[in-house]
Amino acid sequence: PKKKKKKKKKKKKKKKKKKKKKKKKKKKKKKKKKKKKKKKKKKKEKKKKKK
Repeated sequence: PKKKKKKKKKKKKKKKKKKKKKKKKKKKKKKKKKKKKKKKKKKKEKKKKKK
């Protein structure tokens, strides 16, 4: 009797689904204006020299 050849079953490859990346919106930072502080000049008390 002739032996029957067994047919090999081909495995189907599953295709991987690519995930879409969500783009994040960048928030614009508001620049704060720095206030310049005025320096107060201290008046020096002059000591009168006694002669």
